[in-house]
This record gives sequence, C-alpha cells and structure tokens, in this order.
Amino acid sequence: MKLTKLFILGAFSTLMFTACKDDKKAEETEIEVTDETNIDTDNNTTDEVDTKRNREDMNLAEVTRANTNLSSVSEALERAGLVAKLEADTPVTIFAPTDAAFDKIPQETRDSWMKPENKEKLTGLLSYHIFPGELTAEKLVDLINNAENNKYTFVTANNGEVSATIENGSVVLWDNKGTKTTIETANISASNGYIHTIDNVMMRE
Repeated sequence: MKLTKLFILGAFSTLMFTACKDDKKAEETEIEVTDETNIDTDNNTTDEVDTKRNREDMNLAEVTRANTNLSSVSEALERAGLVAKLEADTPVTIFAPTDAAFDKIPQETRDSWMKPENKEKLTGLLSYHIFPGELTAEKLVDLINNAENNKYTFVTANNGEVSATIENGSVVLWDNKGTKTTIETANISASNGYIHTIDNVMMRE
C-alpha cells in the first residue's frame, strides 16, 4: 500500500515538474518572439527619453529632439516645417532614420535637402516616413502575418506606399525603390504617437 502511494506521489511530482517546465518554455518563447520582432523599446534611447516616455508627457517632436541618435532627422523636420505636425494631438507614427542612416547618404545630397529652395522636396521625403495614426510594432507584425503572402503595404502621410515583411525575425520595410530597411528600435512612445527607428532613409522616388 505504501509502495502504491509512493508511486502515485512520484508520478504526480513528475507531472507537476513537466507542467512547470512547459510553462517556463512558453514564457521563453514569448520573450524570443519579442526579441525576434524587434519590439524592444529600450535600445538606442537616452535616459531622458526613457524617463519622459514612461510618463508619456512628451510629444513626438520633443522625443525626437531628445534622442541623441535622431539629431539629423530632428533637424530635417525643423527645416521642412513639420515640427508643428508632430506637436499636434492627432496621432502619427514616425519611421525615423537614425543618424547612421543619414550618414549613408552623400553629404552633398544631404546639404542640398536642407536648402530653403528644396523645402518642398525635403517635406515630401520626410512625409514618406510618417504614417497617419498609431502603428505599434505588435500591430504591424500582426498585419504582416495576416496579409497575403505575409507582405503588408501601408500608405504614408503623402500617399506613398511602403511594404513590410518579416525576415529572420526582423521587421523589414521596402520603399518604392526596392531598398530594404530594417526597424532597429520600435515603440518609442510619445503623447501623440510612436517612433520606430530605421537603418535607412527611405525613398518614394
């Protein structure tokens, strides 16, 4: 009788251990999916942005200005006259090229974009990186997974089109020129939207 009880107790313990192991595995899988889809919001942001972001009391223009990796796009937004749009209550999402992304563009071209006579062109270029409304990384991944051939195309603020796919666990964007761009840091939140930093300057034409 004692042997039977011990056997039952041992079997129950094995089941409990297996269940705990499965639960742990499920948790690890969720973490891995998060990492694979690049929805970590802590990388490449300043302490100031992290602190303010948690309180969500900074608008998109302020968050962009405070991020030391986005100084180039911040300056470009000011030159293009788009700061007011990013300070408004209407929610938008910015796919913001990092300073390293701007560095890939020849200096002569960048200087040309910043000239007053090219303001319209600069505005068009930057508007191609803005999505009307809130588009989190999780929502984008869901849209990709449910799209035909797992390729989702969204329309930007100036009616341009950007396609999004997932490659090797990373969210990848494709501009009109077919250039491949990867989201580096996602879901940097502000009071009126989100910023996703990207590793290229996307081109509509």
